[in-house]
Formats: sequence, C-alpha cells, structure tokens
Amino acid sequence: MGRLRLVSADPDDKPVIEANYLQEQHDLETLVNGVKFVRELGEAMLSRLATSGSRGEEHFPGAKVASDAQIEEYVRKYAGSMYHPCCSARMGRDTDPYAVLDERLRVRGGLAALRVVDASVMPEIIGANTNATCIALGEKGADLIVQDHQDDVPAR
Repeated sequence: MGRLRLVSADPDDKPVIEANYLQEQHDLETLVNGVKFVRELGEAMLSRLATSGSRGEEHFPGAKVASDAQIEEYVRKYAGSMYHPCCSARMGRDTDPYAVLDERLRVRGGLAALRVVDASVMPEIIGANTNATCIALGEKGADLIVQDHQDDVPAR
C-alpha cells in the first residue's frame, strides 16, 4: 500500500507520494509472467515474419534478460505508472466496507466537514481518460457543498 505524507503545515509545500509499486510479491510475479507471455506472442510473430524472409529481434528487455530474476530486475528498474491515479479513496454506500467516503463525498469517521473531490473517489477504474469524469466529479462535489451549506450563507 502506498502512502501520502505531508512534509509541513505549509499548504504550498508539496506532499511526498510513495506509490510503493511492486511492494506485493504477487504484483511483481504478475508483471514477470506478463513479460514472458508477451515474449511468446512476439516470438510467434517473429517466426511468421521469418517465413517471408525478414526476421526481427526483441529489443526490450532483450535476449540477455532471460531468467525470472533478470526479468524481475528489469521490471523493477523500468516499470512505472503512466496513468492518472484513481480509486484510492473510494466513495460508496454505508454497506461498502471499502468506501472511505459517503455518497456525498464526505470522509467517514467523524470528519464530515472534509471532502475528497477528485479521481480518487471513483469506486473502480474507468475505461476512458479520466479528464471528463474528474470535471463531472468536481461539478457534482461543488453542488453537494453548496447544498450542504445553503443555510450557512447569510441572506442579502
């Protein structure tokens, strides 16, 4: 599990984000097996090319990276995330044991004044770019905040 740590009380200081990718052995094994699977697919394609007179070769990680230990070292060195992080502060009903936010985007556990309104609230990863979804979440979050504080605003 990753961590987010504040370095000071200054809101302008950037937090330290420790994603802890590959901390779980299962995740690492899955990627090593993925490299091996893609190699099998690539080898099948290269074999077909060989029948037409042209044959390519694997460039990354390359033929010298052969054992599981070498593939693991390669994965640890080069694997990373290129997508927008999401789903780390799940929103859901009271019956959802994994939801840390209620349906109005409020943090559960006595911190009702604190809300999270970003991609982390998504219960599951979406199958598209997160930009439009984040815009909609931001607009909905703003509406919820206004609704919850309508009585707090003095009449003009």
